[in-house]
Amino acid sequence: QVDGNGGLPLCVDKNAEYSEKRVSISPGELLVAFTDGLLQANNSAMERYGASRLEEAALKHNRSARSLVSHVFEDVEDFIGDAAQSDDIVVTAFGATP
Repeated sequence: QVDGNGGLPLCVDKNAEYSEKRVSISPGELLVAFTDGLLQANNSAMERYGASRLEEAALKHNRSARSLVSHVFEDVEDFIGDAAQSDDIVVTAFGATP
């Protein structure tokens, strides 16, 4: 898990300053990036999807980056059900090959 300090989204303020963080991944590891809309996705009971559900979904999956993203989307869609969403939900993953 890579912890970030948060901050403004990219391109919101042309004068904003951002910190840089380098991360190394080994073959077989995946790096998952996502928007806050994923963590803030609500179900009909107004419960949030949250980081713990994302971590659980990601740890249950150990295949390709593409299939991990599909698995996370399926998991969040199952969690959301018919509840309307007010934010985008974006997930991407990168892997290192041997």
